[in-house]
Amino acid sequence: MPDQAAGLRSLFARRRPSLLVVAGGDPCKAAVAAHFAHEAAAAKRATLLVDGGVGELAAVCGASCRYELAQVLSGDRALSDVIKILTPELLLMPAARALLRYDVLSRDEQARLALAFSSGITETFALAGAPDAQVDLVVVNAHQGQATRALDAFGRDARVVIVASDGSKPLRAAYTEMRRLVAVGLENFEVVVPLTPASTDAGKAYANLAKTAKRFLDIELADGGTIAVTPPPPRTAITFSSTRVPAVSPFPIQSPTHEVPHAAIH
Repeated sequence: MPDQAAGLRSLFARRRPSLLVVAGGDPCKAAVAAHFAHEAAAAKRATLLVDGGVGELAAVCGASCRYELAQVLSGDRALSDVIKILTPELLLMPAARALLRYDVLSRDEQARLALAFSSGITETFALAGAPDAQVDLVVVNAHQGQATRALDAFGRDARVVIVASDGSKPLRAAYTEMRRLVAVGLENFEVVVPLTPASTDAGKAYANLAKTAKRFLDIELADGGTIAVTPPPPRTAITFSSTRVPAVSPFPIQSPTHEVPHAAIH
């Protein structure tokens, strides 16, 4: 199996890519994950967009996916059957079932996984026409409640974004995700509060999360910046970290009509 710190990214040829995990139970989560991936790809970064959900990313990206990574692990499909080329710098890989089984893979499955990640993804980027075929960023759309599993699979040195709009269900899902992440030692991550046409006050979601996080998790929340995604358009990003360590810098998000600097998403 790959080393614990880098997870699956240690299997990539020559370069260990950066990792961003997008988590929570908000309906906008897949759109936010797609936004980050598209922004990085627009900046000419070879980006792998991994869907740990049940097809939300394919729907957001307008793609049709018949297979997923689990079928590569079983030997039933080639990686080229699973990956969808969205742009020369952006690939979509459905992987929900594979991520759920990551910690119990057989030796044969591990070998197939290593082969797929060490050469197959790079070959697909080259086939798509990417100027640099080496994967530079992995964005994972984690299934609700599965952010820690995504970290186990791809590496604990990830940046984690939790998506939560105002409303009892998404806020409850966000808090549950925060509690699980804090329990495994993660102390820095961002929260994106999306605004939809029906939204009235993004600050209310932030205030509710800040109060709950401070009271039960001893975590401070702080305003972090803006983001625009369509549809629906998340616009307000906030950052929080444990009171025991300095707050991390928020993503310097820009409008989708502008390029994001190479260092914008680490």
